[in-house]
Amino acid sequence: MSSQVSPASGSVTPSPQLGRVHDVRQALAVVSLSDEPVSHSSSSWTMPSPQKGSGSSLAVQAGPVPQRGRMKTRRRVWVCGRMGSGLRHHACMRPSVPVPVCVLVGVLVVCFAPSSAMAQKHGELTGDVLTRLGDEPALNEELLQSLAADPRVDEVVRRPGKWPVYSLLLAAGTDPAKVAAGLSEQAAVRWAEPDRWLVRVPQGAPLNDPYWDQLWHLENVGQFAGALAGMDIHAVPAWQWSTGRGQIVAVLDSGVEAAHPDLDVVEGIDVVDDDADPSPIEGEDGNPHGTAVAGLIAAVGNNGMGVAGVAWESRILPVRLIGGPTTTADHWDAFVVPTDRGAAVLNNSWGFASADEDDPCGPGPGGPSITDPVEYALTEGRGGLGTSVVFSVGNGGCDARDQPILESSGVIAVGAVNDRGQKWGYSNTGPALDVVTPSGDAYGNNGEQLRTTDLLGDRGMNGLGDDNDYTPRMGGTSGSAPLVSGVLALMYAANERLTEAEAREVLCFTADRIQVDDALYDSEGWSERYGCGNVDAAAAVAAVYDEGAPAPPVVLSPDDGERVDRELVLQWRSDDPDQDYLSYRVELFLLNSVGQAEEASDDDDSAPLAAPARWIFDGVTETSIDLSESIELGGDYGVWVVASDAWGEGEPSQTHAFYVREPALEDSLEGSGCTCGVRGYPRDDGHGWKAGLGLVLIVMMTRRRVWAVC
Repeated sequence: MSSQVSPASGSVTPSPQLGRVHDVRQALAVVSLSDEPVSHSSSSWTMPSPQKGSGSSLAVQAGPVPQRGRMKTRRRVWVCGRMGSGLRHHACMRPSVPVPVCVLVGVLVVCFAPSSAMAQKHGELTGDVLTRLGDEPALNEELLQSLAADPRVDEVVRRPGKWPVYSLLLAAGTDPAKVAAGLSEQAAVRWAEPDRWLVRVPQGAPLNDPYWDQLWHLENVGQFAGALAGMDIHAVPAWQWSTGRGQIVAVLDSGVEAAHPDLDVVEGIDVVDDDADPSPIEGEDGNPHGTAVAGLIAAVGNNGMGVAGVAWESRILPVRLIGGPTTTADHWDAFVVPTDRGAAVLNNSWGFASADEDDPCGPGPGGPSITDPVEYALTEGRGGLGTSVVFSVGNGGCDARDQPILESSGVIAVGAVNDRGQKWGYSNTGPALDVVTPSGDAYGNNGEQLRTTDLLGDRGMNGLGDDNDYTPRMGGTSGSAPLVSGVLALMYAANERLTEAEAREVLCFTADRIQVDDALYDSEGWSERYGCGNVDAAAAVAAVYDEGAPAPPVVLSPDDGERVDRELVLQWRSDDPDQDYLSYRVELFLLNSVGQAEEASDDDDSAPLAAPARWIFDGVTETSIDLSESIELGGDYGVWVVASDAWGEGEPSQTHAFYVREPALEDSLEGSGCTCGVRGYPRDDGHGWKAGLGLVLIVMMTRRRVWAVC
């Protein structure tokens, strides 16, 4: 089947020959809760329903991704080999032998029951290519048509998002490195890379230490022996300004228990199984890591049950990307889909597995396929204001200096300190570190850990006696990152006009510089061990709190329709909901016959106004302007005023129209030296005043010109 690409959207209309190009973005939004086969009205969107356990083949062409049970069945069938040209036809390369997630609990190694997991090694090629095209639609369309007809390419799959990113699912035996190299030379291609398997590990682990009954990371009053009162994130005073209402935080992790009564969860995605159910289904019991992270961020507060998160009126968008094999294409989807769905923050309490088992801080994967999804969130999220990307800095206890995703501009990398303000030994250091927060001991030696939500029943970390829906066993930098994500949600709820760059700056500027001997802050207040310091939620939220944009100013003078001379006395009144210091932009422009701003042509030197005249005034609401220095006198003009606070402009005032009088003419032409004859022509003898009918004088006027015509 060949494909024809629509130039407007990059979507493709199937035609009856060769391969096909299709868009995976719609598939990710489909949720099927039925055991019946998923189908589409088009004949090319058909998915037969396999019989579970039958071992029969399943040829999936295209269309909505099946629900998780279908995906599991498809995986079991496809273990035998590559079959068909479906949405993820290379899934047959995924083995059925899982790799368990293991953690250290005391002196024991405890492993979560495995799921459909991976024998693939970190960085191993999938056999496909991931590419981002440029910004020229015509070139992109031509290249996509060429790829659709290329026998080496089985399918071209559009990844989610606004940027033109595609997966090229290659025919068996095709070298993805050669295809990527060839594409990189094309004018339409920004980058092309062989798709790779990515192995992620949580940056923290469930531990078997005693639980205490207070959330010391939110408010530390010295309730534990040796604890330093006040060593917390100061969440409680921040709640007088914001509790995170209206914000969505995406948890990119092992999945989230959506049915937990103490979590408010919105629809998410699963990039491991390529469906819309991000439940923590890893093994028989599931992996509780993502649910624990979600609770630290946004467990519902003031509801009479369980615990409270930092932003306890925010909602969680789960993205399951831990617990099975994922690729760089999946990595793209995991960041872009929640960004496009309105997430204000993307929390990542994980890191890439090191290629060197003996070096937990070994080099991490890089390249644009790894960092561009982050850049997408930072630039496209929240309507262009930016979505924050938060990462755990890692638990290797080493100096992590070659981690491209942590070093990406805009990523907030978070380390961990204990309840005395001392850096935990496991918390990585290095130039990527931005801030720290309190967390628990990742190895269970000292017992200071965090209480949070758990998988329902006895399937999770547990540790609270009969109350198995919560756990006191969360720690590591996996526990630190969610606290920062929660603080960011508080900040965005407190100020909807805040950009992610401003949020980062404020987060660092307001952090507490922990005063310990090994901090070693530089002249700019940054430390390789503590970053900018311990996050202070109250200070950060107070710094950005905003009740809204300034109201449109009311122009008091001149009156609408007033006639003025060269001096304009301008007065206005403006209100700001939270009494911010305001500056004002005044714009003056020529009006046409119907009262609209007039645009002058570029080649008209006599045009009265090529662009509006603008002035900026700080704090004042009255001014006098000499119009002769800025505009052509004589004509109808309009003026408006726009108020700005620290976070941007409000709406402009209503336009006030006024007329600027022309300058007065002189009463005579005395001193002009002009003499005329009887017909008004100049005389050579200088005595024209004696001849004929006397002086004929015609005075003609324009707006700024006076001619004496003899």
